[in-house]
Amino acid sequence: MHRFKKAVFLVFTLIFSVHVFGQTDNAPVVTATGNQIYCPGTSIPIVTDFTITDVDDTTIDEFFIQISKGYQFSFDRLSLSGNVPAVVAAWDANTGRLTLQSSTQGQGILLTDLETIVKQVVFTSTATNIEPEKEFSLSVTDANYLPFTDHFYEFIESADITWTDARAAAEQRFYYGRQGYLATLTSQIEADFAGKQAQGTGWIGGSDEEQEGVWKWMTGPEAGTVFWNGLANGSSPPGQFAFWNNGEPNSFGGNEDYAHITDPSIGIPGAWNDLPNTGSTDPRYAAKGYIVEYGRPGDPPLNIAASTRIYIPQITSAIGGQTCPNGSVTISASVSEGEVYWFDAETGGNLISTGTTFTTPLLANTTIFFAAAGPSDCSSTTRVPVEVTVNPIPQVNDDVAIQFCEADRDGLGTFDLTSVNQQISNNAANETFSYFLTEDDANNNTNPINDPTNYNNQTSSYETVWVRTTNATNCFTVSRINLQITSTIIPNTFSRTYDECDDYIDDTNDDLDGITTFNFGDITADIIDLFPAPQRPTLSVTYFETELDATNNTNEITDITNYRNTTPNSQEIFVRVTNSINNACVYVGSHLTLNVTPVPTIINLDEFNVCDDDADGDDTNGFVQNIDLESRTPLILGTQDPSLFTVTYHETAADATAGSNALSSPYTNRDKDSQTIYVRVVENSTGCFVDRNSFTLNVRPLPSITNIVELKQCDTDTDGFSPFNLLEASTDISTNYANETFEFYESLPEAISGLSPIGNPTAFVNRNPTSDIVWARAISQYGCYRIAQVNLTVSTTGIPPTFQRTFTVCDDLLDGDDADDIDNDDTDGIATFDFSSVTGELRSQYPASQQLTITYYRNLADAFAEQNAILDPTNYRNIGYPNSQDIYVRIDSDLDNDCLGLGHHVTLVVEPVPVANTVTDIEECDDALSGSTIDGRNANINLRS
Repeated sequence: MHRFKKAVFLVFTLIFSVHVFGQTDNAPVVTATGNQIYCPGTSIPIVTDFTITDVDDTTIDEFFIQISKGYQFSFDRLSLSGNVPAVVAAWDANTGRLTLQSSTQGQGILLTDLETIVKQVVFTSTATNIEPEKEFSLSVTDANYLPFTDHFYEFIESADITWTDARAAAEQRFYYGRQGYLATLTSQIEADFAGKQAQGTGWIGGSDEEQEGVWKWMTGPEAGTVFWNGLANGSSPPGQFAFWNNGEPNSFGGNEDYAHITDPSIGIPGAWNDLPNTGSTDPRYAAKGYIVEYGRPGDPPLNIAASTRIYIPQITSAIGGQTCPNGSVTISASVSEGEVYWFDAETGGNLISTGTTFTTPLLANTTIFFAAAGPSDCSSTTRVPVEVTVNPIPQVNDDVAIQFCEADRDGLGTFDLTSVNQQISNNAANETFSYFLTEDDANNNTNPINDPTNYNNQTSSYETVWVRTTNATNCFTVSRINLQITSTIIPNTFSRTYDECDDYIDDTNDDLDGITTFNFGDITADIIDLFPAPQRPTLSVTYFETELDATNNTNEITDITNYRNTTPNSQEIFVRVTNSINNACVYVGSHLTLNVTPVPTIINLDEFNVCDDDADGDDTNGFVQNIDLESRTPLILGTQDPSLFTVTYHETAADATAGSNALSSPYTNRDKDSQTIYVRVVENSTGCFVDRNSFTLNVRPLPSITNIVELKQCDTDTDGFSPFNLLEASTDISTNYANETFEFYESLPEAISGLSPIGNPTAFVNRNPTSDIVWARAISQYGCYRIAQVNLTVSTTGIPPTFQRTFTVCDDLLDGDDADDIDNDDTDGIATFDFSSVTGELRSQYPASQQLTITYYRNLADAFAEQNAILDPTNYRNIGYPNSQDIYVRIDSDLDNDCLGLGHHVTLVVEPVPVANTVTDIEECDDALSGSTIDGRNANINLRS
């Protein structure tokens, strides 16, 4: 069944009287109705009703029906349906117009027949993309009627007519009282109708003759209106329209000032180009006539034409929806005009609703509905799919329980409802959960529990909480959580405390961190024994670090025989007793405390050095029999009270850990030269110990020495006494003297005891004439020593007392600090000497094979001590000893460092330089001995005077 909008009646009722060929004739009155929905691919009458009346005529020669809007060339067609012998119907595809004429030559068509015949005119189209709206004009004359403007348009053929002549000719034409003018096409509809569907192409009323590039309508009611500025790349002013062909206007040749509808073979059909006033010699562009438009504001209405319309409604938008299973959703669609029809299939199917919205039935699966813009029985109407997605609901476990063992026996507890989310749904990570006291609240999502992680049950012992599980598409499922509270009492008086010493597991551990290992496995049996005997076989006891973990049965301590506390120094452990039959928690409480006892604090020692001795008859074998290990104890304990600790020493780390095989003093080292000793320190009150400290016991070798050495010193005054530099004996005592220290004693007991060493060993004077004995202690860097006997011998110097050498030089200009500056002084008694020749003279006093060292000193004390020797006798300045200086010579044997000669044998004398007194000038007279008394010469001057 067809459904139509309310019909639109376009009725023309005014009849004009016109003068035709000098006779008076009344124009016909045409009325037509028709505003129909068109089903593509079908034929449809162009009118639903049609009348034509004429007060003074019963026939008409011709009648014209034209597709005035939406015409699609080569696809659209008007024709007569059925056999109509009374008329001949001529279809003009170019203009989209059907002309009806009487089939009997010389006779007109009866108006009564025409009313029936027009109702048999149908529209068909083969277009696949058909224009959604078509309008038809029905007119008694061949002028094209456009209902959109209510104007008539007429192509006047006139080859090569100029634009100005066409303008004048158009204004001389009248159509049923309306004066003509060159057409002014101000819309696309008008441009298509007067351009594409005209009988020919020609001039229209636009020109830029007044100002180049400013195109105005020069005719009709729009005269003076600018509709385009510029050439082809120009534009229309706001609200104006132009329909130039490609590349137009181009003002080719500079004088193309007039608008013209281009031949349909060029570019865009019906579009415009600019031409000179005289047109073009190119047949494709030559003016073939002009378009006359009839219609101005104030013109009387004409009833000689009418119009009708068909349209194809379009779905302009459609909005689907989403829902959950067994849900309904309202979907919608918009239509260009008319009604929206809803179908359950893309083709065929059932019409299930009408209207712009459609509320679906309850849906279990995703479903596609189809919206169409009528008519409902048109099989070619496009149906637009509108999808309703049915999203899945969460899949949940409907029976989840949380068991809680409460301590105060009131049947109430605190629950973390979120702890069972994973039990409720395997897809919990992608879902949200909310919790409610009633099922209705859960379904309606009202009154949720505010803090589900700390929920206090409202009903003693047993309670059901409802959970709403919602997925990403907002679909939900409601299920239940059963809260179960049981209480079996462990007496508050039951408690156990475990004390363990802080330990040192490995190098990353710290025995000062308050962390150690506990074994509290024996408490389980004590707890189970608290319950009645029949219940004991079904009970299990587990342990947790926090009460919340114990309540929720999460993060159980799995090995209570080897547990390391996580809270330093002291930690509370929570006990959970569970009934294995129903896995119901019986009790949660804290009855176990772990205490970490600190271990002793000690000072680490690196090494213990002892000196080899001869207690075993050998002081070079690296073994010592009297090592006092306990001497290390005060160093290890520092300032702590030793009575509070037991310190033992061990040969192995295992013995130190076990506290076995403690070493006693005096101790003989087990390993030659070096050995590790392990220390165990136990705090007596707690039994906690440290066993990871050790030190290296080193048996250090004694110095290797010559037991008896002789040190000879020269006597300078034959009294048998002379000062000795005892340190000179160091090189004779030990070859490693550079790495050892030496102390000297006047007696052997003093040397053994290390008491009363000689205070100034570099100036020791023998106590007995000519000889003495002292004892030297050679000490290694580790304090190990041996004692050597040093025989002191005072011998007469080997240098004859008569051997005396004096060196005399003049005072020089250098000053006492030997600097060549403004302080130079040749009267300071300081000069430079070279007395190196004495060395050779002295060496000749001794056998040539004897190896000697001859040194010079500034004073006798330095010579005795062999200190501050003069380094360079070839360039010596007597600084500090002005005018005269005694130089002391010492001769030592290179073999045993014995003194072979010592004494004052060189004298340095600085002679003063002469003092020249200032003399007065000598004045003499010129004599004649030179032959002249005026030549300035005198031959008898006495300078000595």
